[in-house]
Amino acid sequence: MGHSTNRVSNASCDSFGFDRSLMSALGHAGDDPQRFLQGCMRLAHRSYEKVTLWFESNFSFLSVNDRRDAMHEFYLILAHKLGTEKSQGHIQVFREDEQFGKLRFRKFLYVVARNAARDFAKKQNQIHSRERSLIEDEIATRAHKLIDEIMAEDTDQMMMDIKKRAKISDHEWAIFIASLQLSPHEVASELKIQSAGAVSAANYRVNKKLVSICAHIVSTYGHVGSLILSDSKKICNL
Repeated sequence: MGHSTNRVSNASCDSFGFDRSLMSALGHAGDDPQRFLQGCMRLAHRSYEKVTLWFESNFSFLSVNDRRDAMHEFYLILAHKLGTEKSQGHIQVFREDEQFGKLRFRKFLYVVARNAARDFAKKQNQIHSRERSLIEDEIATRAHKLIDEIMAEDTDQMMMDIKKRAKISDHEWAIFIASLQLSPHEVASELKIQSAGAVSAANYRVNKKLVSICAHIVSTYGHVGSLILSDSKKICNL
């Protein structure tokens, strides 16, 4: 899979660069291999910067010299994994989830990346040493637990819990959810709000309230909670 750091600017994309066209292409491993392969290449292009941050910042059990090689191996593993029947079923579910499908897909990628990093570290340890075996076992347990929970997670309940704890009004919440997919002007038009500025002001208020409970969000919902906070900041261009 090729890599670049090209960014995608499209109101239908999320902050990771995933849009409906890409998700559709990734769902055709069985009936249109060429389209699927092109989708995998686009996925690599759009995710490369952020996946690099994962391997550089989140997977501390990898040595500095191993991180880039482990990341490239992850993309090879990902292309194979996305083509399996089970993953094709997951992708279909993610595509049908208009509000949170892309968020769940990013969590799926993160878990696959972490498993790939863990397996790479394990192979390196078998070659060089076994001194980090306890750390790897702990990571393996957490990674497998996460991937088992992906399809079972009640995303709606999570979002409602965050909304309630942050004391966000129904009106502000509707604007925030719409802004995850649309530009301020599109949100204003769809929700019949007087201006794009009013949409931005509402999103700033939501971000401020989310930041006030960020410790709860991260401690309760882990990486997916961090993604919500990150998206809120990006919506406000912070």
